[in-house]
Amino acid sequence: MPKKVFRYNRQNLFKILSKYKLYIVVLGSVFILQSIEVNLVDRPTTTWLMQYIGEDGFAPFFYSIENGWVASMADYWCKPLLYYFVFFYLVVYSFVLWFIPVIFLLNDKEWHTRFVLLFYPMMWAIQLPFLLFFPVTNVYKYFGLQSTLEMIIPGVEASFYTVTSINNCFPSLHIGFAVSAVIIAFLSDNKRLKGFTPVFSLSVILATIYLVIHWLLDVLGGALLALLVGWLLWKKLNPQSITLSRVKPSRGEVSRLKTAVALLEDKAKNEVKGKGIEVQLVGSVAKDTYLKDSIDIDLFLLFPPSTDWNELEAEGLSIGKRVLEKWELKYAEHPYIHGDFGGYEVDVVPCYKVGSAKNILSAVDRTPFHTQYINAALKRRQRNQVRLLKQFLKGIGIYGAGAEADGFSGYLCELLILRYGSFKKVLDHAPKWSKEGLTLTEGSPSKFDSSLVFIDPVDPNRNVAAAVTGRSLEIFEKASDAYLEDPSIRFFFPLEPKPLNVEEIRSRLGREERLIGFEVKVPVISSEILLPQIKKAERNARSLLEENGFNCKHALHTLAGSKTLFLFELESVVLSEPLLHRGPLAKDEENSKKFTERWTKNKRTIKGPYVEGKRWVVEIEREFSNAYDLLNKKLMKINLGKNIKPQIKEGYDLLRQEDLFKEPYRRFVGKLIEAKYPWEYK
Repeated sequence: MPKKVFRYNRQNLFKILSKYKLYIVVLGSVFILQSIEVNLVDRPTTTWLMQYIGEDGFAPFFYSIENGWVASMADYWCKPLLYYFVFFYLVVYSFVLWFIPVIFLLNDKEWHTRFVLLFYPMMWAIQLPFLLFFPVTNVYKYFGLQSTLEMIIPGVEASFYTVTSINNCFPSLHIGFAVSAVIIAFLSDNKRLKGFTPVFSLSVILATIYLVIHWLLDVLGGALLALLVGWLLWKKLNPQSITLSRVKPSRGEVSRLKTAVALLEDKAKNEVKGKGIEVQLVGSVAKDTYLKDSIDIDLFLLFPPSTDWNELEAEGLSIGKRVLEKWELKYAEHPYIHGDFGGYEVDVVPCYKVGSAKNILSAVDRTPFHTQYINAALKRRQRNQVRLLKQFLKGIGIYGAGAEADGFSGYLCELLILRYGSFKKVLDHAPKWSKEGLTLTEGSPSKFDSSLVFIDPVDPNRNVAAAVTGRSLEIFEKASDAYLEDPSIRFFFPLEPKPLNVEEIRSRLGREERLIGFEVKVPVISSEILLPQIKKAERNARSLLEENGFNCKHALHTLAGSKTLFLFELESVVLSEPLLHRGPLAKDEENSKKFTERWTKNKRTIKGPYVEGKRWVVEIEREFSNAYDLLNKKLMKINLGKNIKPQIKEGYDLLRQEDLFKEPYRRFVGKLIEAKYPWEYK
């Protein structure tokens, strides 16, 4: 809920009510059912029960425990306090009971609103068996005392007991609702609401005791009821709880993984026996920060530093091939073996065993030190916070330090949780990152020229966040702000965008032809090599369009099977107006003469040259007035990446707007023109 409680758009009121109509119906039904229970069901049920347990129900049992302490409050009655507590019990309580759900409803903070609208119905549903089968006469009636409500407002009980009853006071819904107000208020960032609700809740509790209405056990039962319902709803509705239930492995899954890792390590150790090679589990599995749907086991083979590089590579790959059931050769700084073991993906990576990260002989030599550092520093409760941060980054499309995401590595996620303590605190601090360097130990962030700097605690000369681009950092900052404003599961597990039909696309584009694209076969190479080239091809094709006057609003690329599709949304595919070409300052006689001589008799000149302001200008025909013609003639002449350019020369499909309205392109066109962040799809 925003800090300003009443900040909502009246025009969207119907939309909000429609969105939560089921919850509103359930909430309204509870109050109707409560009235039915009190006025039609309660009396015959209670009368029947009291034949067996006595006319006061379980009140004598409560008395045997409390010994009439609440009833003794009658000795301290005074008119000012009676007026205050009766007013609070009847008026303030009734107002707050409806006020809190209404403000959360109007502010439309998705999971918060659902939490609030379900709180009352769940409390009532849990209390219902007690209402029907656990009658407890209230205190003043049990002791034959005068009703304080009647003393202050004569005749009020006639209407008061149409919504509650004298002998249905355990657990107290009055207390439950009062405590629920405090729980609900802490979903908000409104300080006044947070300050008011504890005072309100305490006043209601004191009122029920001072007015001699509820037993202490009623009060305790009502408070426990609110805490129970709050805990259940938190587990079921809180996006972070839901996310952890999806990404945190179960005990069975952990046991199965540990068994596979133990077998893998044993097999590897048998292969290296007597060779002076150490086997070490590293990465997210070793640190218990992995996501259960993307488990990669990283097994490192640590060779003595004296080992020749070629020998390390040959022997390391050979061991990996013998250890894994199915394998393939992959490349990073040097080759390693990727394969399958026990149903899990495994990387077997040879490296040097060095005494310190400062003495590494290859980049992967640092990794064992990363694992040791995190295992020593990260608390157990923080490991789930790492999982939340990883899934959040995965959901918004910037998890991973590879070329595909240009984002946050798993190790960087772990360091961020170490630095700030929790997932939420990381999001709170994100806007400050563009202004400061981050470090856990001594280091100088200023020496790195990167969008984000986080000094590696095991190697001060390395920036862990070097892969994070300015664009990725911008996305993270926007996502953090949006999540803190309105937390939603969509940030962790975004919805697929609904495909737009041709009519919807035409409506959004207007009459102008604005779409153009091209499709080319994908070369069969490593994704770490291919993806940077695809991004370069998109970037340079966009530059070609803009340098020739075609303003590009949005661009995207997508790998579709064996081909890559590049899409561009322009202000217009066709430019009709002449190009205004600016020349030198009019007072620059030498260059002014050259400019006028060049353009006065030029075939492309439409008007001019003439002086506009302080400069010479000339209106000329564009070399290309159609973006289709431009790409057709110039695409092969720009730098598209050394592996993509040969594919362009072999042939590519240049796509006009009408072509892009057809499948399989249309679903990508919808994504292009909507230009939404992943979490914005609903």
